[in-house]
Amino acid sequence: MSNDPEWDLQELRDVRSMFLRDTDWAVTKSLESGIAVPAEWIAYRQALRDITDTYTSLEDVVWPTKPE
Repeated sequence: MSNDPEWDLQELRDVRSMFLRDTDWAVTKSLESGIAVPAEWIAYRQALRDITDTYTSLEDVVWPTKPE
């Protein structure tokens, strides 16, 4: 954790973006097959996007559980 809250928040966003990119395959697969994105993936991705509403640094964040 740095002494700069903006830096901490950006670092959190960067890691969050990495987790979101790791789930893009689920959305792409669903779109390509014409099947709806499974609800658990939608919820997980939304929880990742909302993470900065609750946390401001990587030291405090509790990551949502990734669906299997």
